[in-house]
Order: sequence, then C-alpha cells, then structure tokens
Amino acid sequence: MTEDVIEARAAAAGIVLPAGASRRIAAHARLVLASPPMLHLTTIVDPATFLERHIGEALEGAALLEDATAGTLVDLGSGNGYPGIPIAVARPGLRPVLVESSHRKAEFLRRALADAVEYRDARVVAPPRARPLAGPSRPDEPDL
Repeated sequence: MTEDVIEARAAAAGIVLPAGASRRIAAHARLVLASPPMLHLTTIVDPATFLERHIGEALEGAALLEDATAGTLVDLGSGNGYPGIPIAVARPGLRPVLVESSHRKAEFLRRALADAVEYRDARVVAPPRARPLAGPSRPDEPDL
C-alpha cells in the first residue's frame, strides 16, 4: 500500500490528508496485512479491495467531519483498527478511543498505535465480553 495510492483515495473522498498521514495509514495497513492469521484481523488480502473496504471507507467517514473537528472518537469493536485509526489520522483533532473485547486484538491495536501509526494520544480499552442473560437478572449482576 503506497502513500500515493492512499492520498489519491483520500482526494476521491474529498479530503486532503495532513502531512505524514498517508505514511501512517500505510504503516497501519502493512501491519494488519502482516498480522498472524490467528488474530483474525482481516480476510481481505487483495490490495485494491483492502484499500477500498478498509482505508477507503474510513476516509469516506473522515470526509464527513470538518477539518478542525476536535474531541473523542470512539470506535466500538475496533478489531483491526478500521475505521477508527485512519479517521483519527485524517482528522488530527480527534483523540481515538478504540474499544475491543478481544485482548489479543487490543494488544495488536496498542502496538499498531505506538509503532506503526505513532499515535501517542490514543487509548485502547479491552472490557470483558458481555454475557447474554439466561433468565431474569440476579440481584448481584447488572442487567446488560
């Protein structure tokens, strides 16, 4: 995944990426594609499909936000970091909070943010998985 291809896809979405953003988005994509299959981060390995389904769709989401948008971006079920990471990289005023119940995937996200994306102002939250209730709620357990 080259920076030029990512910048062209961003332009097609109607946005101009900040300096260095395409490099960071490409580094994240390479990390996802190189991840061990046991993590189940993606089944998409064709570069054109990966570009459109993961990066392109995230950039389309970023295009819906104003350039100066600031605040917290919460990505629930973040898994491989799409769409949260590219949106946060494209809109640097956002502070991403990536929520992932799989602790292995959460660890991948922490590594991706620190090493590939070089994002220091991000948070990965790995809450325990929700359990379905089997009957009426018990007084010692919260309702889901």
